[in-house]
Amino acid sequence: MSWSNVPDGTKSFIIFMTDLEGRGGFTVNHWVAYGIPPSVTGFAEGEVGKQTDKYV
Repeated sequence: MSWSNVPDGTKSFIIFMTDLEGRGGFTVNHWVAYGIPPSVTGFAEGEVGKQTDKYV
């Protein structure tokens, strides 16, 4: 996953992986990453597969 054209003044990113058609018809958040510095422009496959203090 990658991104570009970060707006000037960006302090950090947050990413939600949300399943809009989760079990029982409920929305389910499968993954949340937060506190991502604006200098980061993506994650390689498997790079954030393990839980850390900032990616849950």
